[in-house]
Order: sequence, then structure tokens, then C-alpha cells
Amino acid sequence: MITQLVIRNFKKFSSKDLTFSPGINVIRGDNEAGKSTIMAAILATLFTDVNTKSKSFFDGVLSWKTQSRDIYLEAHFVNPTASHTLAAATMKRASRQSWPRSWQPYLLT
Repeated sequence: MITQLVIRNFKKFSSKDLTFSPGINVIRGDNEAGKSTIMAAILATLFTDVNTKSKSFFDGVLSWKTQSRDIYLEAHFVNPTASHTLAAATMKRASRQSWPRSWQPYLLT
């Protein structure tokens, strides 16, 4: 179960920390509040190809609220026997003068 999600410079959010309770959690809000962005952040943390250099990926997920070119996603998990943290290390979109840097997720605990 996901217990916490940390989002930095991802789509709508320049900075967002969410804590989830045990059991079922419902994310609700007005239109354009960021519900789909939260789901996209969870999916990107878990399933984005760690070697992506896709311009369309970065164009689609970089926050439009900041000039930063860094994205940071972190998800904390618990299961009956242990707790874990999965962090998608800072992803950087390269400028035209440099190659895109890949990002590597890593299990912190």
C-alpha cells in the first residue's frame, strides 16, 4: 500500500506531498485540481522507462509553474512485513546544448 507520495515539478504541481491512510483513499477535487496528475505521478514513479530520453515525456510532465528542469517523484510503501521507499531520482530534461540525462529509480529502504 502506498503511504506517502512526494511530487516535485511534475505537471500541475511544483511541490506536493500527500499522505495516505490505511485502507481505501479517495482523491476528490474540482476540475483541474490535480487528481489525474496525482495518478500520473504514481504511474510515472512505478512504470516509466528509466532510460527514457523522450522529448514528449518531458514536455508532458514538466511543471509549468516553475522554470526548473528537474522532476522528483517518491513513493513510500508498506506491506505486512516491511516498509519501502521508491524514489525516481531527479529526472532532467536536457537543454538543446546537451543530451538528455536518464534517471534511475532506486529503492531507498
